[in-house]
Amino acid sequence: DKLKLEFKDPVWNPDDMEKGRIGRMGVAFCTISFMAIFIATQMFLPRRDSKKEKALELKREGPTALKTDIWTPLAWKRSNFIFSTYMTATFSILIIEFSFWDGFGDYIWFVIIGFNVVNIFVGYLIDLQTCEMLLANPVNTGLGLVQGIVTLSADDFMDFLLGYFVEFGMMMLMRIYFDPGLEDFIGWVGDTSTALVSMAKRKL
Repeated sequence: DKLKLEFKDPVWNPDDMEKGRIGRMGVAFCTISFMAIFIATQMFLPRRDSKKEKALELKREGPTALKTDIWTPLAWKRSNFIFSTYMTATFSILIIEFSFWDGFGDYIWFVIIGFNVVNIFVGYLIDLQTCEMLLANPVNTGLGLVQGIVTLSADDFMDFLLGYFVEFGMMMLMRIYFDPGLEDFIGWVGDTSTALVSMAKRKL
């Protein structure tokens, strides 16, 4: 504990001891999380060096697959998974910081509805980034876990029960009625925006 926080400090200040402990704890959490994510990439994306897969890569990619300094799909997939996880973790930290707002409990109903709406688009972005459900599901599960934790911060037990049933009801409605048409709606929005952009380019 008796260490200077910065090299510019002339001597050790006892008032900075708590800051130093919090900083070391943060570094430890970041290190543990990085190791956990790194091990998770090896679990979800194991190395497969079978002759059959190499032959398929050569057949599919041709001469590109022979360039081992460029064609490293496993490393690219693992790096993409780590990047997606860290971006989702950053968004989750923002959600946790938002839950410390003084008016969070007063507007918990709007927060729950907002989380469900935002989670749709964030989950869609995660699916687009990972391109595999096996990789997207753990990231989406972590995001849902964080959103579930922050909604536990109710003012009393009655608000907690009401919030739980409201969130459970919204989940049922979204999975039964909303999710089946979500992909078609997003596709329609993408096609419409592309058509509008193309029309604007032709007129310019």
